[in-house]
Amino acid sequence: MKKNKLLTCNKCNWVHFGVSLEDALKQSAEFNRYWMTLSLEDRESYYGGSANDFTRYTKCMVCKNDFTDFRDAKDGDVPEGSTINPILFLG
Repeated sequence: MKKNKLLTCNKCNWVHFGVSLEDALKQSAEFNRYWMTLSLEDRESYYGGSANDFTRYTKCMVCKNDFTDFRDAKDGDVPEGSTINPILFLG
């Protein structure tokens, strides 16, 4: 299993895991195929009524900082067991 690079937002210090553009596009397409199988009510209830757009991978989940303003995560940036989210990583 490939280990993703951990990246820390320079604005709010939230840690994300880096994903390639290819993976972001693939995951968005896979989610959207699933999303289309849901009822309108479930789409609204669980996902706010909108499909996924890969550009969601370009902003910090917490503060919406751009993916270009992240640094490599350091020991102690994220406590063990914390939930982290994907962010575009082109490196």
